Amino acid sequence: MSSLALIVALSFVLAVKDIVWIPEVGAVNLIGNQNGGGSSLQSDAKDVSVVWIVLDEAPLFPLLNTSGEINRERFAGFAKLADSSTWYRNTLSPSQRTTDAVPSMLTGLNPKVGSNPIYAVHEKNIFTLMNTHVGFDVREFTTSLCPDSICGKIFSSASGNETPDSSEQVGGSRTFEFRQFMKDAVIVLGHKLLPQGLREDLPAIDQAWGGFGGGDVNAGQGDSNDVDQVLESNIDAETQSEKKSTYRESGPASLIPPFEEMVERAKNSVKPVLHFQHVMIPHRPWMLTPDQRMYPGTPNPGFVKDKTLPDNDTDLGVLSHQYQALLMQYAAVDQMIGHLVDELKASNNWDRTMIVVTADHGISMESGTFRRRDVKPDQPGTLEDLYRVPLFIKYPSQTEASTNDCDVMHQDIVPTIAAVKQLDAGWRYDGVDLQEQCPDRPIREVNWDKGKTTMSSHWTSLLERVALYDSYVSISGGVDGIFGFGPYTSLMGKQISSASVKGESSIVSWTIDQLNDFANIRSERFANIPAEITGTIQLSRPIPKGSVGVITVNGVIAGFIDEISGASADAAVPYRAMLANSQLKQGPHSVSLSVVSGGAVAVFEPSQLAR
Repeated sequence: MSSLALIVALSFVLAVKDIVWIPEVGAVNLIGNQNGGGSSLQSDAKDVSVVWIVLDEAPLFPLLNTSGEINRERFAGFAKLADSSTWYRNTLSPSQRTTDAVPSMLTGLNPKVGSNPIYAVHEKNIFTLMNTHVGFDVREFTTSLCPDSICGKIFSSASGNETPDSSEQVGGSRTFEFRQFMKDAVIVLGHKLLPQGLREDLPAIDQAWGGFGGGDVNAGQGDSNDVDQVLESNIDAETQSEKKSTYRESGPASLIPPFEEMVERAKNSVKPVLHFQHVMIPHRPWMLTPDQRMYPGTPNPGFVKDKTLPDNDTDLGVLSHQYQALLMQYAAVDQMIGHLVDELKASNNWDRTMIVVTADHGISMESGTFRRRDVKPDQPGTLEDLYRVPLFIKYPSQTEASTNDCDVMHQDIVPTIAAVKQLDAGWRYDGVDLQEQCPDRPIREVNWDKGKTTMSSHWTSLLERVALYDSYVSISGGVDGIFGFGPYTSLMGKQISSASVKGESSIVSWTIDQLNDFANIRSERFANIPAEITGTIQLSRPIPKGSVGVITVNGVIAGFIDEISGASADAAVPYRAMLANSQLKQGPHSVSLSVVSGGAVAVFEPSQLAR
């Protein structure tokens, strides 16, 4: 058994070497590229700033209409971005896993599937490439590729409009120093060996990955849940454990202020800066309304451990409801993108700023499939959902919008940025400069943690997915159309006329579990509102198939309940429904329900107030 201890110790050293012994960092063979990589800059390449936004779990299909264009009514912010940039409509992510996809796009190299998303494994990346050439304003989330000597200064609200300065190297640890590592190891050992009474005086070890008892909070590896792989500290605002706790408690709302602070810095900066943010939305949990208010949210499988929903739901009503939740949060992200474009366009930095907006991967909502966890190459439709992502690049001094349908991959982003900045990294990319080349990749390889496959489809294959999800939630009706249901979507926002009310009500009574929340709804951003309601409907007679429940707020149609379709007489029907945030204005509200049939030629039964 004595030899076993040596083997265990050696295995441990090999496992942690990339985290404990960090290689020295420096720009990788940086030289000026006088050819400029085909960049059509009017301003000096040295003066160009880059704003790079990586959304999370943001597929392309929700953004589109049936013609393959941006659904402008619903996603006005993305439409503004498309009108000012080059939209690479045929872009694939090389992986459906964040910790593979993001390092691949940050390095311009094919993914090292299953490797640690840290600097020691991916030394050749956008941060080392641009070191000494720009300031850094970096907020990673599930990766830690920017070394401390480059990105030691992390910005927050405490920084105000401070401009990052590449000549300034501020401390603050994003990597395990050996001293801190040994301190953490002793604390963990104490928790394992000391009696209960003495353990109570030790710092807690279940609230962070490291930095127990104060000091630096460092990068470590979590489990397969992306949210548990948060590898960043923020020395101006929150520690690692505090930020992770904030995200779990406040959800997606906690990600919006740092984004807006970055936008403020980008529009006011007088020096060239790389502003990079990995924004963990519209990733689950889905809790944001389109106007960036909050509701308790649809439970996220693997995120809310005690309230999980099946990851392979087949019920169309459940799928439609979850897709509504995704669309609501995506519409909130659209507000952020619109804000980014508006603010930068109104600033002096618009022409000299390169904007990149993309996503690490998508998500599938199709009946009988897993959201993202498992990949089945024999289901090409779900591959479209998982790997086809948005990519918009606004080049410096770009004056005309363009749509590009070349075979683009994430690996092309860094070479394109390098060409714009006229930098030669000194390593060979797996991607290309998109201004110089139209990638001809009739077959593109995509990966996941258990294998890989190829995709040979064109972006037009996505139109079948748009049509499929249109059957879940209509693409028409703008933002309010998210809350519609099939042929009744056109009724959203209308009042029920007395002429359309006929017969007697089939509803004996109905309840809303959140009824007290309607007594005084708040309108300020991030306020909690009853955008999602649950309850039970007691019926007196059978309901024909195709009929729905129509929910009115202060007499205006705000949502639908499809669970009653085909219900039997005397049934008590549980339901879950989404309400349009546009109807949940400041103040008290009354909520009524009626049964409607006839689709576009709607016939309403008398309504019943909730209780």
